[in-house]
Amino acid sequence: MREVILCIWFIVDYMQLFNANLVNPISITIVKDTTKYGRLSQIDYTNTDFLIPKRKPTDFTGPNELNYLRGKCFHYSTQKYLFEFCPFDNVTQRETTVTWRASFSAIIGLWSGNWIIVNNTFTAMIYTDGDNCGEKGRSVIAQIACGENDAVVDVKESVRCEYEINFETPIACLPQNLLVYPRLSPGLQKKWDLIETKLSVGLLTQKGYEQELNDLFIEAGLSSNISTKQKSVTPIFNNMSQCIDAYTKLADELKRYRET
Repeated sequence: MREVILCIWFIVDYMQLFNANLVNPISITIVKDTTKYGRLSQIDYTNTDFLIPKRKPTDFTGPNELNYLRGKCFHYSTQKYLFEFCPFDNVTQRETTVTWRASFSAIIGLWSGNWIIVNNTFTAMIYTDGDNCGEKGRSVIAQIACGENDAVVDVKESVRCEYEINFETPIACLPQNLLVYPRLSPGLQKKWDLIETKLSVGLLTQKGYEQELNDLFIEAGLSSNISTKQKSVTPIFNNMSQCIDAYTKLADELKRYRET
């Protein structure tokens, strides 16, 4: 008898609760049972939908030999983060450790179209306009080096929110693949020749030389504010005769430039 009464009581309570929920329904979060064991199994590295870039990546610039990297992405893991490097597109950073708070994820750079050029060679790609980091956006410099395979071999954050990636590729093992001069139009090549002549005869300081090269690279669409480093040349005129000879050489070069 006691069991019957308890059963009826339970049914009445259940019906009251059911009717109440029909009048004031309670939202319920349904969690799919995707339980897996292991720290890394709890993280979905493929979910990039919520990362919203500030702008579109710039169009491809640089050696055509690297064009095949477009559409590909390369990963590098540390104890705490997973980095994804997508050449000519973007770079992202994701926290892989599980903590009480939400894991960190960010776009740390978008392809800017800019290169660092050293001694007539494409040496590094510049990514800018990453997610905010205080008062500035995150940025990445991706150094290009020779390697057996296409792979990210190191990632550093030497300065807060300024990253450096070392990317190796077999393409860089042939120096001619990364030369800048052959990629330029004939007109820009002539301008570069003239800049070199002006430096060699002492009509340009090293600073002026680098500035004129910067202007040339901007005109070529390789950078808006590119960094160039060249071997320093210090001109010395011991007498007026040497100065006159240098002037004559430059005048001849200018004449040939105008005639072509």
